[in-house]
Amino acid sequence: MTLPLISVVLPVRYVHEAWLRKSIESVLQQDYPNKELIVVNDDATQDIDPLIREYGIHKYIKNDRNRKLPYSLNRGFEKAEGAFHTWTSADNYMLPGMLSRLYREFLGNPSIDIAVGRYLLIDDAGNVIGERVKSLDDFLRKAGADPLNPTIPRRYCYYGTIGAAFLYRAGVWTRNGGYDETIHGAEDYKFWIVASRCAHIELLSNREAPLYAYRLHGESMSTTVRNCFTHMRLNVLLGELRYSWNDRYLWINIARIIMIILYGHGHDVVKSLFSRK
Repeated sequence: MTLPLISVVLPVRYVHEAWLRKSIESVLQQDYPNKELIVVNDDATQDIDPLIREYGIHKYIKNDRNRKLPYSLNRGFEKAEGAFHTWTSADNYMLPGMLSRLYREFLGNPSIDIAVGRYLLIDDAGNVIGERVKSLDDFLRKAGADPLNPTIPRRYCYYGTIGAAFLYRAGVWTRNGGYDETIHGAEDYKFWIVASRCAHIELLSNREAPLYAYRLHGESMSTTVRNCFTHMRLNVLLGELRYSWNDRYLWINIARIIMIILYGHGHDVVKSLFSRK
């Protein structure tokens, strides 16, 4: 039986050659056999054309100038032919078996739209400095959800993105209208919130091995893009009010981010304001 094609988009802007090689190789060496890698050169800081030829990558898109991440993702997925989508970054990498494990979650369960796994946090040198399990579980509890329940509720997405290890049906990208190109820095946050209006999101057990390595360093987008965790996310949540005006957790997170903007913290204050009697 032929497995469905999985399309992986890799946008490249800032180039650290060793990291980029690791990222490319981690996709090409996945044991899932039917996959395609689409590299989008977003006015990369170094010439990566020789690298693309070296790895024999056939789908290679070059932006006319630095168009930012959401634009690059959309150009990549416009060329994607896969029934499933995911994307990775030039400074991060997939761990062995990621695509196969996430794809297995869809087998026999046509209701699942998005599958999510856990991931490691690494430093500049590639040393493991943590694992995104506890923080994911904490967000689920804050959203009034059970971390042992594999279904991620919509209200969880208000607290943060679903993470770096994910696979979703191509139809999710189509229904969303792609990534919002006007909010560089919060495009993934908005993508998951919009998807959660109707998508079934499934989280793998926290007892399973991580599937991805996410690098924390001083030049990462989350470090260099101002207000990506505050003002940008607040605007996304305010836009969701037209769809979920009566959603208590949406209002909690709007207030939480306002508190963070004003005072640098927010959850405990907001929790007391919105707690049920």
